[in-house]
Amino acid sequence: MHRYLAYATVGLIVLAAWGAWAPACAAAAPVPAPEQARWARQLLPLPKEVSLDKKVQLPAAEVKLTVAKGSGDVVETAADELRSLLGEKAGEAAGDGRFEILLGVCDSGGRVDDVAVPDAARLAGLPNADQAYVIRPLGDARLVLAALDERGVYYAAQTLRQLLEGGFRDGQVAIPLATITDWPDLAERGEWGGSANRDVVWMAHHKMNLVESHVTLGVTEDGRGRAEADPELVDLSRRHALKFVPVITHLNGLGRTGIYRVYPELRGQGDRAVHPTHTDLVAPCCSQPKLTEILADWMISLADQEGVTDVCAWLSELSNQYCDCERCRKAGVGQYAVEARCLVAAYRLAQKKHPELGFRILLTQGSYASNDKVLAEIPPDVE
Repeated sequence: MHRYLAYATVGLIVLAAWGAWAPACAAAAPVPAPEQARWARQLLPLPKEVSLDKKVQLPAAEVKLTVAKGSGDVVETAADELRSLLGEKAGEAAGDGRFEILLGVCDSGGRVDDVAVPDAARLAGLPNADQAYVIRPLGDARLVLAALDERGVYYAAQTLRQLLEGGFRDGQVAIPLATITDWPDLAERGEWGGSANRDVVWMAHHKMNLVESHVTLGVTEDGRGRAEADPELVDLSRRHALKFVPVITHLNGLGRTGIYRVYPELRGQGDRAVHPTHTDLVAPCCSQPKLTEILADWMISLADQEGVTDVCAWLSELSNQYCDCERCRKAGVGQYAVEARCLVAAYRLAQKKHPELGFRILLTQGSYASNDKVLAEIPPDVE
């Protein structure tokens, strides 16, 4: 099963203490151990392998950002963020200076724009290799940020951005000639619900890569399910190397979509179907084929949107709330397992149009006591 990490927003204050600043020069200087430690403390998360033993110092306006030919807009976004930082600190746009930062995806020969990247061959063997990256100095006047995928390049840029942020003074910047190799332990890291939509850029800057977002769900007058994610948010997430996963909300909250106005028979039956104090929370009748069709319509609508590759559905949130119709009772596995069975059936319908669509189901505190039955309903290709 897929695991998620929920992250609380953390305030981070980094105090960068630098020694006396000499006039700008291109020659590399050694970095004392205490200064290396201070530099490393600016990195969140800390890369797996880090060496910061040399640096150069020069006017920030003399740093050149080069994006490899053929790069996509994830790499362009990474370069723009570095360029913006340099321009802000320099008081002018970063220029065509004497220090170059080269960003790009390696070709099959481990090169970026015909530049051989040291240790590029290691990348393919690292965990989560599609997100791994290397930062390597090429002499004293160039750093290369390279990966096998644009996401890795983006994370390399975030590491360098964190290193640079505390190194500006009087229009000059100290640049570590860093040797860094890094990869994530978890394939997906991020947030759902709450402030997740507002946190996309913050998460990306800290190498989180997943946002699960509520979307607009409804039923049209002719009885079709219709769903829509915010296209600007989907695109913002993609450009910042985050996977945007739209959410079909807790199934006991479907009344808010208008589904029961069009299909009142989909409301769960019996006294236990309706929450005693929140009457808008109603357990659905998941034995009704029409509910399967509407859920599939929503999945297809979302998968039709550019940038959506996965959909997540949330089981009902509260315990002891269930449909008591004859068919649901005869299923003999409880409300949450019947919900999972209905969702998997809907996913199979959606796959007929979108065979590459990924699907995941969120367990809840309501499902906890019967998660064994829920998991028994979930096939290997559903997370």
